[in-house]
Amino acid sequence: MVEDALRLSDQKAHNGLVCQTTFPFRRPEKWLPEERWQEFSVVYTPAPGPPYIIQQPTNQAGIVGSNATFTVSAGGTSPLSYNWRLAGTNLPAATNSALSLTNVMQSQAGNSYDVVITNSLGSVTSSPAILVVGFILVRVNGEPAAGTMTAGASATVTISGGYAA
Repeated sequence: MVEDALRLSDQKAHNGLVCQTTFPFRRPEKWLPEERWQEFSVVYTPAPGPPYIIQQPTNQAGIVGSNATFTVSAGGTSPLSYNWRLAGTNLPAATNSALSLTNVMQSQAGNSYDVVITNSLGSVTSSPAILVVGFILVRVNGEPAAGTMTAGASATVTISGGYAA
């Protein structure tokens, strides 16, 4: 069997990254059984660059007392720093790729959140995402029927409700 070692490489730029594909392979004189085929590997080499947003944060909706989480996905030269803002004002300690709000209240409805992502080569600001907070309306359909019940028995009352923002 004759072995010819070849190295093929291809470079492409995308969103500030240079992706380099390198794979060695062997070319035998005749076809080999599948179990003797050579594997290849792909190597991605990022080029230095400022941060960029891969996935923007999206609007979040919940009911009063629930939790809401805004997330962003970003790329660029590490390390990346995150700073979430409420209506343009920095939120202390909100320095991760996700912003979690607990026990949201109706007074927070309509708030606009964005995130500034920075590294040593620049910064980028996300699109704003809105928090929608609603409450549950519950209506009892009719009065329970009059009657006598024994201790430990159960009764059923039908209620219906809906979500209102």
